[in-house]
Amino acid sequence: MFILQDFLGNPLAISKEELQSYILGIYYNIKSLNEVRRNKTRAYLRELNGDTTIPEPEMEWQSDIKSSLFFQKIIFAYLYLRSLVNQASKNLLSFYTSDPYSKMASTLKKIYDFAIYKSEFFKELNKAIFYGLLNGELVLLIDADFEIDQFNEIEKKVFVRAIHPLAFYRSNDDMFIGFDMFLPVEKVYRLSQFWAEKNVEIKPYNAQHFVEEIEYYTKSSTSKRAYAKLTYIYGRYVNNEVVSTLSKFTILNDKDLVDVEVVNHADNLMPIVRTSFYVEDMQSSYADMIWDYYKEDTRLVRSVINRALLSTAMAFEVDTSQLVGEDAEFEIKPFMVLLKTSPEKAVNTFALASIDPNILPIRQLILQEAQNITALTEFLMGLPTSKGRPTAREVLLKTQMNQQIINTLINRIEDEFIAKVIRKLLSVYIQTHLDEILQMLTPEEQAEMNGYINRALLEEKPPYYYLVKEIYKGVEIRVEGLSGIVRQKEELESMLSILELFGNLGALPFVNVPLIVKRIADILQLPSELVRIPTQEELEIMAQQEVEKKRNIAEFVKQMLSDEETLRKIAPKSKDLLTYLEVMHSDTGEL
Repeated sequence: MFILQDFLGNPLAISKEELQSYILGIYYNIKSLNEVRRNKTRAYLRELNGDTTIPEPEMEWQSDIKSSLFFQKIIFAYLYLRSLVNQASKNLLSFYTSDPYSKMASTLKKIYDFAIYKSEFFKELNKAIFYGLLNGELVLLIDADFEIDQFNEIEKKVFVRAIHPLAFYRSNDDMFIGFDMFLPVEKVYRLSQFWAEKNVEIKPYNAQHFVEEIEYYTKSSTSKRAYAKLTYIYGRYVNNEVVSTLSKFTILNDKDLVDVEVVNHADNLMPIVRTSFYVEDMQSSYADMIWDYYKEDTRLVRSVINRALLSTAMAFEVDTSQLVGEDAEFEIKPFMVLLKTSPEKAVNTFALASIDPNILPIRQLILQEAQNITALTEFLMGLPTSKGRPTAREVLLKTQMNQQIINTLINRIEDEFIAKVIRKLLSVYIQTHLDEILQMLTPEEQAEMNGYINRALLEEKPPYYYLVKEIYKGVEIRVEGLSGIVRQKEELESMLSILELFGNLGALPFVNVPLIVKRIADILQLPSELVRIPTQEELEIMAQQEVEKKRNIAEFVKQMLSDEETLRKIAPKSKDLLTYLEVMHSDTGEL
């Protein structure tokens, strides 16, 4: 018997047989839905690992060379996107709040830095980008669960994990998402101590019909270590009467349901963050776009090389009717003696094949189409051009459109994927490490966070409730892309120019200086300890102090000029007196 929760939060008891039948049915259903995609991805992985799916030539002399197009495009796209995304996630990530006096933006930046320090965030993000190029989906798992470290010790920790495309399954409506893991039997046995089903016989997974999975997951071709397969399914149990809350179902070796756990994330979302690489409902991946061009380019290159080899070979045509002995055997040496019965030519020579130069534009067309569809030009990739040294205008014309396409793709990755991942990462860390987070904040930041915590406790809600709600509804997370540095630099220069202009005009009171200073601090990514925006009460006190200062200066000058002895000393020097009064006027504005 397994205990779930219905959507009202009430306990829901389901027999093991019923729930196991339901979940296994879901598992095999979503696995079959993703089989076509998995087969394509498996072919791409094999190609990148040297196990090509392109047929070998029938004859030994024929060329077996493969085009570099697929490897070149995939690897460069991965390195290019990885560098841009890492730069954006590390240096161009900003948090904004509508309240200029709120410390929440700087607080979340500290939590984010703490989270990526405690997890392998960028390593897994880079993996997700590589997998996304192959199967068309960017997927990251962010959750808190029990893990076994290298010392075989079990601890509960927050982790970020990129899911291998051959291990990932999802339904068309995203109501069910799952993934596979292969672990040594001894590790699975230790994890089984936390399962709902304790008395489960743990055996090695029968991988006779799943060679590809073992090949890519266990990587244990030399050792005989036994592995078991764990499948995790996230979804809801549904029948004609009830609907459960989001739960995590654990399947052992494709046949036994061993554990059910209610997913209790503060944001009420799945632990898996998923985004299509291009657009939703588009099943094509980056690798799909160039796969057919790669195969055709390989065929064409092999054909050209084969014809080149044949063109170097000489064929001999012999008219045996003109020879003395028609059954004579011929052997090619530096010389050959022929006994003829006629003065006509008995032997003709010719090349077996010739190279057609018209085939070169065909290959150029294939390469150009692959370049157009991937949006990676030879200039972006640092390759030499066919025309030698290009002009600046040629570079601009050829790369401008492609850079716009790449920029659009990067912006989608940042807005649709990284921003979601960061919100999920922050919410999970606040939910699990709230006490530790409070200790690393300044007193002002602690006071603001305690306000959210106390409000939740007064309403009998979890202490992190309003903090997580603020992440999704009250804070804007902006991840800048290719033009982020340039745009921020231009914005910074504009604000400094405004301050200088209004300062020269003596019109700074008309400018909201605190907000401008706050924005400059955000652009420069300065911590809240270095820049503090004064409150409204402090601004009023400062304004009163400034007025009092000017009044005191004016009173002092007035007393000085009313003294006859002082005037007698200054009056002969009228020019100096005029200069002095102008200076005092600029300082006080009252003389």
